[in-house]
Amino acid sequence: MKSTCSVAAGAYNSLLVYVGDGSATGLAKAVALTSGILITAVQTVYSGSEGTNVRGLTAAARKTTGSDDRVLPTAAIYDSDLALSRPIEMSVASELSGMAHSTMEAEC
Repeated sequence: MKSTCSVAAGAYNSLLVYVGDGSATGLAKAVALTSGILITAVQTVYSGSEGTNVRGLTAAARKTTGSDDRVLPTAAIYDSDLALSRPIEMSVASELSGMAHSTMEAEC
């Protein structure tokens, strides 16, 4: 992850656009937190993490969590064609995960 952040910051980038699920969101948030560049989400599932300022970092096999507004994506883009092409079970599970994230965020 350290090399990813170094490349992102060292290339004079001001925006990282990432495509993926919750794992991609987590990596993008780590890059944003450590490099200061903005992130934009192109979500392939409704993870919910793209709408929160909660982040996690792992170093030396130890994970720390916290919240920081620097990790909030500037925008979240959802592909409706992709969503409609998924099996209904996958969409339901994805929606429930997204709702759980937003519920946790509302409680914080």
